[in-house]
Amino acid sequence: MEDRRKAEAKLQALLHKLTLSQEFRLIEAAHFGFQLAFIRDTGEGKVAIVRQDEKYITVSESGDVDYQPDVNIRPK
Repeated sequence: MEDRRKAEAKLQALLHKLTLSQEFRLIEAAHFGFQLAFIRDTGEGKVAIVRQDEKYITVSESGDVDYQPDVNIRPK
């Protein structure tokens, strides 16, 4: 139960870093099984990296979704 609370707190902390446009797109993506993986700071702003299994999409600060992003993901 404690692990679940820690995971929820971590997710909430990440969500606070998103713009409203990113949050809206994340909600839409969640309907298709995607979940927020992490947020990356770039020279163009913060980019939300969203994943479903091994498929990744990105959401820019303005809410633009890239369905085939050029993102390098380190293996766990």
